[in-house]
This record gives sequence, structure tokens and C-alpha cells, in this order.
Amino acid sequence: MASTDLAALIIALVALVISLLHVIQQYASSSMARAKVDRAAIGPWAKKNRYGWSFREWRIRVAYARPDCTADEGVSTMGQRSLKQRELMAASLPDFNFSWGMEIVDGPRGPQKRSSGKLTISRKGDESQTPVARSQLTWRQRMVVADLEKSIMQSHERIPPCKATWCNLMTDLGIDPVTLTCDEYVDADTIATALDNPTMFIQISDLICFGFILDMEVAKFDIRERIIDMIGKHCNITTQHQQGVGMLTRYSGMGPKVQPSALGCSSPELSMLLRLARGIIHVGDALADMTDWGYNSVDHIFGAVWDRAKDEEWQEISIGEIMKDIEPDTNAKWMGRWKNPTVPVTAFLLTLTSNAAVAIAFPHRFLKSWSELQRQRASQLAAEHIQNGVGFIEAPTNFLKTMKAQGLDLLIMDDFKTANNWGCEFGGVRGWLISNFAEFSLRMSKCWVVSSMTNKVPVMPQIRPYFADGTLNAKWGRNYNANLSNEDRGDGWRMRANSLLWLQIMFFDAWIARRVELIIKESASADVGVPVDFETATRASMMAANNLQVSGWKKSRLIFTRHYLARLAEGVDGKGASCMSSDEKLDPTIGWAGMPVGNASDWADVDAVLTLRAVTLVARLELMKDSIALVDLRELDPMVQMA
Repeated sequence: MASTDLAALIIALVALVISLLHVIQQYASSSMARAKVDRAAIGPWAKKNRYGWSFREWRIRVAYARPDCTADEGVSTMGQRSLKQRELMAASLPDFNFSWGMEIVDGPRGPQKRSSGKLTISRKGDESQTPVARSQLTWRQRMVVADLEKSIMQSHERIPPCKATWCNLMTDLGIDPVTLTCDEYVDADTIATALDNPTMFIQISDLICFGFILDMEVAKFDIRERIIDMIGKHCNITTQHQQGVGMLTRYSGMGPKVQPSALGCSSPELSMLLRLARGIIHVGDALADMTDWGYNSVDHIFGAVWDRAKDEEWQEISIGEIMKDIEPDTNAKWMGRWKNPTVPVTAFLLTLTSNAAVAIAFPHRFLKSWSELQRQRASQLAAEHIQNGVGFIEAPTNFLKTMKAQGLDLLIMDDFKTANNWGCEFGGVRGWLISNFAEFSLRMSKCWVVSSMTNKVPVMPQIRPYFADGTLNAKWGRNYNANLSNEDRGDGWRMRANSLLWLQIMFFDAWIARRVELIIKESASADVGVPVDFETATRASMMAANNLQVSGWKKSRLIFTRHYLARLAEGVDGKGASCMSSDEKLDPTIGWAGMPVGNASDWADVDAVLTLRAVTLVARLELMKDSIALVDLRELDPMVQMA
């Protein structure tokens, strides 16, 4: 009996082994399909793979998660990295403030992002926020800081590349696949035999947005053929026909030592970057497509905000439900009012549009309605008016070198991100209409040293001559960047036209903000402008009026804008009062006479500075990559297949 049981057991074990070998054989028979979805093919996405036994086919089947990620979802996921950094810093030493900022160095291949950033330490309660050297910390504090820095650096480490180029795209963007939702799974056996990995379907507009985030520009775009080619300094996107598959898009990833500038940005900053690339501008504390804004819509929205404002100070006001009323001036709802303004709508909007610190692209077509000839004439008139009146004051020639020598985190000399997250801003956006400039004026007072505040208009000496002859444009910016012999450089740094134009707009905005307060309220103690002495700037930064550190609304700016836009639209007896007027401009004493508040000379001065601001902003927007493809894709936005 025992021998019979033993024989039966041996037979059963042999049968089990044969069955297992059969399973292995069947599993191996689909190894080609599995190889296309393993870690070598799709990297971290393989964590989402599903494995199941098919009793019908008597083999293991593999299903991969079909990735689905829009640009807006990707930006939200990318921001989780900076959120984690802030949580780590907040949980460290309680007596210190920490900030992680980008640092750009100039090298033989142009501006490069140095590693993944720089950790800056300052003591809480220190009004000057002077950086604390590591040598000033105790041994224990240095250990905590070292651990913090190591944790942040690890979060920036690159994942090894894989066969799927869409996976490499997500990796370079800093998007963790684990954080993305995925509801669709596809059998690995359905992958085309001509491919080495599963594909990803993505809309062309989202792919272009991802390209902009990685500092690429559109080289070829054909919506009918579903072709999109983008090129960049470190990566590119190409579309080609592949036998048995059709049109296939591939991404060529970045090198192992290259860090995308986008990894140093927050989600709000990247969201603003995408909005600007889509032609959505920030007027007041409201966002809308540039083609929808106009004299009537600005007046309508600002009037509604005025009714909701509780007091005279900066405040956040929700206006989501009235944004649907925004329509261009040609819309019938406005009954022809301001249909033919004396100043082009584009010029007017650029006097109000916020100054974005993180920006890479803009639809250049939106700027064409304010012609280059009109801009040149407006710039010349405005520069002449200021020169003969309130006057210019030039920043010192060594201003940039002083700023770098003192280690002031004022601006980043880059074409992608121009400023770290400091002062009153939201998503890197600042402007005379939406934010205070207390922190900006305070930082400027440390590198542009003066004995007292001045009323003159601040200007960078590199830019001033081009205001006078009206040639501040994209061509000037490209020539400035290409000029390797200019003196705006030092050890490991070189100024870029984008940063210089951003800084000049900040100069103008600080001056405009103060002058608007003087016109409307006849008092501007909280707005000090630039340049200003350190003591005055410090007092202003500590005032309660400057406590709000995000964009908002202020009654004085609202009423000024409504008076200003009415004069720009109507002129005087149909004739233009502004330097930006399409036809011949009236004398300022006539053109700005009869304003509801203030005197004609003050209004004329502000108009001249607003004109130069608009000219400067146009030059900066034209210098960016052209994103008109995103506008053309609004009607039809097909999907492409990425290998």
C-alpha cells in the first residue's frame, strides 16, 4: 500500500513539473509582447502593468496601462515636487527660513542651469533676510541642513532612460507615472510588431505645451497630416511615417547632466507659462484670451470689481461668474461704443498686462494689430516727452555686477525663468495693476544705492537709446544675446535680453504704481518706486498696506484705469491724447485736460511711461517662441501616437 502511494505521489509530481514547464513555455511564447511592456521598455510605467492567467489560452497575459496625460495635468503633477520641497523645508529648523532657487551660469554652450538649484538659509525675524553661511550654524544645524539638501537633491535625480520615448518625455518633465490616474489597460499582444514598446496617444496641443515647457520651439506643424516637429537646445520632437503603424511621433530626450529649467518652477508658474503660450493674458487680477479683452470688457470687469471692493487696500476678490461677460469691442452687446478707439486695443492692453517671470512662448499674431511703425513712433514720442519733462535716471553701469557680487536673489539671467518666488506675486506674475512692489524696491535699494528717492523714470542704460529711436524690438534682443563682447557679464554669468526687458518693466511698474497713487489719492507712502534709499524702502516694506503677498485688486488702480481707458478710447473731440495714438497726437496740455482727477501734466507723464512699458513688453513677447500653433488648434486638435 505504501509503495502504491509513493508511486502515485511520484507520478503526480512529474505531472506537476510537466505542467509547470508547459506554463513556462507558454509564458515564453509571449515574451516579445512582455518585453515591450517591461521596465526596459517603459521604465516606471511598468509598475502599473497587470498580469493574469488565461485559462482559455492556458498562458499568462500581460496588460499595460495606457498613459493619458494632458499638459494641465502634467503641470499639476510637476508642482508636487516643489510642494514636497516646501514641506521638507518647513519641517526642518524652526528658527530659519529656507528657499530653493534656480541658479544660472554662463558657459561655452550658453546659459546653463547649475545642478538642480541652490538652498538659501535666512533667520526668521531678520528684516533684511541676509543669507546665513553654513559656517555660522552649529554642528547639529549643519547636519540638518545637509540632510535637507540631500533629500531635495534626491527628488531631482533623473530616472534612467527607456525604449519608450513618451516615457522619457514624462521623465524629463519630472512627472511621476504613479501620480497619474489610468483607467484603460491594453493587451500587450496588440502592440504593433514594428514597435519595441507600447504607444501613447496625446493631443497635439498638449504635446506642444510639453515641448514649450522643455524649451523647444515649433519647427514644423501640419494639422492635416498630423505632423509636429519641435526643436530645442537639448531635446526635440519629430514625426515620421512608419510601415505598419502610420504617422509616429518620437521624443529625443535630454542628456544625463541636463536639468530642465521647468523643474525649478512651481505649478502656478508653469500654469501661467501655458496660459501665456495660449494667448491668455493677465489684466488686473483676471485672466482671459487676449482677443476677448477690449476697452469695454476692461471697463465692465473693473466696474464690477469696484462695486465689490470693501476698502481702499489690496484685496482678493472673486469674479469668476462675471468673466463670461468678456467680449471684444466689435461684439454687438457693446452697441458700437469705443469701436474705433484712438489707441489700438493691443497697445492699450499691453499697458495693463502683467509681467510674467516664467514665460517662454506667445502667439505673435496677436501683436500684429499694433504695427512696428506705430510702436516706433509711440516710443519716440514717449521718450521725448519724458526727456523734456520729468526726466530719466539711469541705473549705474555696474548695477548688475553689484547685484551678483552681493548674491541678491533679484533676477535669474535666463530665457525661461526670470525670478524666483519672492515678493508680491502669483505664479511669477507681477504688475503695477495687481501687486505691490515693496520687496522689489527693497532688494533694488541694496544694489542701486541712492541717498533719497527720486521722481525720475528709472531706465537701464543698455535700453535707453533704443527708446529714443524706437528700435527696441525682437531684433534688438537677438543682437544683444549674440553680442559676446558686451560688459553685462561676469564670472559664470551673462545677462540675457529677456531678463533685461523683464527688469525694465519692473522699473516702469514701480514708478507707475507710485504716480497712480499720487494722482488718485495724493498720497503714496506705501509705494516708493525705484531707485530709493534703503531706509525708506525698509519702512515701506513693513507697512500693513503691503502685507498682501499675492496678486489682487486695489480701488485706486481700478479708478485710474477706467479714467485712462476712456481717454485713450475717445480722445478729445476724436483726436488722440496718448503717445500711442494712431493719428496725430494732441499737445499734452490739451489732450489730458479735463480729467476727473489730477492735472494734465501728471496724466501725460504716466501715459508716456505706460507707452514705453507697452513697447518693452512687445519686445519681450516677440523675443519669445511663437505659439500661434496652439491658437490654430482650438478648432481641431487631433491626437498623435507617440512611440
